[in-house]
Amino acid sequence: MHKQKIVTQFNRGAIRYDQQAIIQKQVATYLYQLMHANHGPQYNQQCIATICDVGCGTGFLTEYLCRTFTQSHVTAMDIAPQMLQQCAAKLRNYPNLDMVLFDMEQSLLPRKFDLVTSSLALQWVSNLCLTVQRLWEATQKWLCFSILCQGTFYEWQNLFKTLALPEPSLRFISLDQLTSVLQQVTSDGSAGDSAVQIHQQQLTQNFTNIHAFLRHIKSIGVHYSPYADHTDAYLSAKRLRHIIKAESKQNFTLTYKVVYCLLKKEQ
Repeated sequence: MHKQKIVTQFNRGAIRYDQQAIIQKQVATYLYQLMHANHGPQYNQQCIATICDVGCGTGFLTEYLCRTFTQSHVTAMDIAPQMLQQCAAKLRNYPNLDMVLFDMEQSLLPRKFDLVTSSLALQWVSNLCLTVQRLWEATQKWLCFSILCQGTFYEWQNLFKTLALPEPSLRFISLDQLTSVLQQVTSDGSAGDSAVQIHQQQLTQNFTNIHAFLRHIKSIGVHYSPYADHTDAYLSAKRLRHIIKAESKQNFTLTYKVVYCLLKKEQ
């Protein structure tokens, strides 16, 4: 996987990320709301002493966690240094937060946490099952994450088909595949009994034209997927010119298929 290219993309988009990542902020907000709505009265500061937000980006979900769990220690991790820098600057007034440069695919979490979270980061890993397994093993009570699934950006793929171009590289895991991953991870008896909740959501974002869409995906670093054929992972200038010429005057709608997973370890 061209991981360094992914890191480079997110580093480049870090400064403008908060202004452009409208859907990402909505997803972080909804994940936070689901966590509180579904984990019951035990979900409070007394039982959540340590929290780890993996793939924190510029801190959409991290900020909610710091505000809510003021007496808990929050660790925010990301693979992109510039994303961490933006997060640290934005959340500098929270004394209960520390930042860690971290690759969730290459390293185990340094210790166990009561709550492990991740919002719209796991779709970029090349081995989802192994990564979720590691996060689950580092979870003492709750693992809560959101992930983009199949059907995301389907308009982009349809556009390529209409123009008789090879399909773009953005591909995402199916809901069935994700469900299978969760079953494998939580069926491991060494982790104890578990309860799993899955919620689905479809969000759309409208753009005035294809230029605006292309600027958007570049600014938030989402024009690459680990599930792609790496020989076609990036659009050539020739293909971009073809697309822009054909669609420059058309409004463009982008669909996000989001799945929220709430995993609880039974005590």
